[in-house]
Amino acid sequence: MKRPHFLAVGLAWLILISYGVFIIDGLPLMLADHRWLDAGMCVVVLTVGVLLFRSTRLGRYVLTWIPSRPKQPK
Repeated sequence: MKRPHFLAVGLAWLILISYGVFIIDGLPLMLADHRWLDAGMCVVVLTVGVLLFRSTRLGRYVLTWIPSRPKQPK
């Protein structure tokens, strides 16, 4: 698997962080107005952010701290 280009990952992080701050800043207003489309976009942004985080070296290192369930023998 080819590694993603550093600038592309950096740009994706920048977009996710800026949009995430926008969503979090407007979260009380969004919930009061029942803007479920924005809530759905928040979920999409968080999901993409987690997937990007998992693909980085730091993310894989952090994920080693989380205990996983042992595999069931067949």
